[in-house]
Amino acid sequence: MKTLKLLLWLAIGLCGCPGLLAQVDSMVHPPDFPLFLTIDTPLPDYLDLDDYVEVLADSTGRMDLTAVQASGQFVPFDSLADEFPLPLGYRLWARLRIAHTADFPQRFVLYAGVSDSMVLYHFQGDSLKTVRTGYRVLPAERDIKRGRPGGVKLQVGPRDSSTVFLLIQEKVISGPSLSPRLYDQVVYERDFLEDEIHFTTPFILFIGAALILAIYNLIIFFSTRISTYAYYALYLLALLATMSFDGLAKDWPNLAFPDPRYNHLVSIWGLCSISIFYFQFGRSLVETWDLTPRWDKALRIIVAIRVVFMAVAVIAVLFADAYEEMWNQFAAISLIGIIIEGLTLFVYFFWLIPKRSKVAWFFIVGSFLIFGSGLPPILLKSIFDWNLNTDNLLLSSIFLEILVFSLGLGYKMRKQQRDKLDAEQALNRELSKINTAFGRFVPHEFISSLGYQSVLDVKLGDQVEKEVTVLFSDIRGYTTLSEQMTPDENFRFLNSYLGRLGPVIQQHGGFVNQYYGDGIMALFLNSPGDALAAAVGMLRELAAYNEQREAKGRDPIRIGIGLHTGPLMMGIIGDTLRLEAGVVSDTVNTAARMEGLTKHFGVNLLLSEATRSKLGEKVEFGLRLLGNVLVKGRKQPLRVYECYDGDAPVQQDCKGAISAEFEAGLEAYFQADFEQALRAWESVWHSLPGDAPTQHYVALAQGYLQQGVPENWDGVEVMVIK
Repeated sequence: MKTLKLLLWLAIGLCGCPGLLAQVDSMVHPPDFPLFLTIDTPLPDYLDLDDYVEVLADSTGRMDLTAVQASGQFVPFDSLADEFPLPLGYRLWARLRIAHTADFPQRFVLYAGVSDSMVLYHFQGDSLKTVRTGYRVLPAERDIKRGRPGGVKLQVGPRDSSTVFLLIQEKVISGPSLSPRLYDQVVYERDFLEDEIHFTTPFILFIGAALILAIYNLIIFFSTRISTYAYYALYLLALLATMSFDGLAKDWPNLAFPDPRYNHLVSIWGLCSISIFYFQFGRSLVETWDLTPRWDKALRIIVAIRVVFMAVAVIAVLFADAYEEMWNQFAAISLIGIIIEGLTLFVYFFWLIPKRSKVAWFFIVGSFLIFGSGLPPILLKSIFDWNLNTDNLLLSSIFLEILVFSLGLGYKMRKQQRDKLDAEQALNRELSKINTAFGRFVPHEFISSLGYQSVLDVKLGDQVEKEVTVLFSDIRGYTTLSEQMTPDENFRFLNSYLGRLGPVIQQHGGFVNQYYGDGIMALFLNSPGDALAAAVGMLRELAAYNEQREAKGRDPIRIGIGLHTGPLMMGIIGDTLRLEAGVVSDTVNTAARMEGLTKHFGVNLLLSEATRSKLGEKVEFGLRLLGNVLVKGRKQPLRVYECYDGDAPVQQDCKGAISAEFEAGLEAYFQADFEQALRAWESVWHSLPGDAPTQHYVALAQGYLQQGVPENWDGVEVMVIK
């Protein structure tokens, strides 16, 4: 080795290279002579000092500078380098003797590696300069405050010889390390600052990005309560905490625990936490309890073993007398545990691949980046003491693993959202079908009037009061008609009949509240005009239906329709087991009485004064007053009007033409001037023979002329039947 260096320096010198840095006196003196470093030109970069440094291993750990100077036990650095690390309790002294033959002063930096504490004693003639550096020395007390500790300044004057002694103290676990170099001060400050930025910046960026990712997943967990995000965040935090604390304990021990056993305990807990949350995250991500239930038990056993190992580590490390021996045992057990876990995962992945789970592939690939590329070099370095640069490889593997795991978690989140959306859409379609089906039994307008969007929301006792126009219709002579049909024919007839009239009601803004046999009760929440238009439309639709029936040789159908407007209570009635949409009001009863009066007057469509008054002065329908009637169940008489727009066109024209004469006769009738009334109705009868209301009142007037009128007679007809 020395011969090669000598030849190299001689070659550089013969070529006239300005990089000639030093002459090695020790190479021309016998080995017994002391080593000297002779410098006669400026240093452009640095000079390795392996061949110029002498070392002394203090096995007592108590030698001072005087004892070291008097000792003759210094040996060349190369003879002791292979014995590092030294046994516990040793301290290392290094000596460097410099012969500066240049005519100008130079500023150097002596870099001796990174140690806990390093004290430099610089002899220049009779003067002694003492400086300190190292990780256990506060930055403010170090000779060089920028960059990693390990360098101390040396200032050498023209043709000035110096002797430097270094006292190097390392941690109690690892032995002293020494990597002696002599730098030009400017070069040192520049290069070491660049190195710090080069190596520290990626690590800081990695820590920051991973921390942000952990916080982000914690926020998602607290929002969704999905445990996968919590396990992933805890895995990242355990990973970051362990890496950061190990770096702190190594690089800034004054900021870590003073007792190293606590630092090692934290490392054990960190590694176990990483393993626990890693497996919990994998189980939750892949959902192993459903996909591979038997293997899920094995993974849970691994997690349980890690928890027990953490508890045992506390007792063993903190209370064991032979701490160092116990720590070595735990380190070996941890190493074996990592190997077993890796092999277990390797076998499990072969079992998992045929399951064809896309989410599982993210877990497999991410795990392989750690167990397949990141950890094996570390294990090889630990077992075989190979000189491998594992830091960058491990950091890269962890970064890629986190990237793959994040992609897997994002894929699962999107898949869950897509599945949830599909499920919601399927549920919405099902609910829509249910709503549509229920809407055939309970009208949506009824539910909406109660303030609900779905029949599923209603409950017993819900009610609301509204002003409503109620429509009642009934088939004339349905009993006789049904006796001529079988039950099946009856059903088909009713469905055919109701199937034609029901849509007419909906087209005019109403809804059927109830079918009762051949009868219809419909409600109109907006305008009485809608109800009247629907009633006229029903009569016209019935006329078209009768034409089809007559073409098939069947008898035509006649119906009566009654309308009344007033307040009405709409709500849900029944019991806890049976609910029904019901209406409760005198308005409903009155509308039913109006429908019954169509038989009494022999007309198709009647409406009450309450409905007529809501129509306003300009009425688009043909109406005529039919009188005042006191129906059964009421104390006040009703003024009744006929709407003849639903009659045949010829009848509509005739009723419109004789409407004034009919109402003139009706006015005379109410004044008990029956002769005048009969004269007016005679004109009506000639124009519209067979008009049932005219015939009805003519018979009443003739009876009163023959028999007289009762006392307090006011013309109101009292109905004794419904």
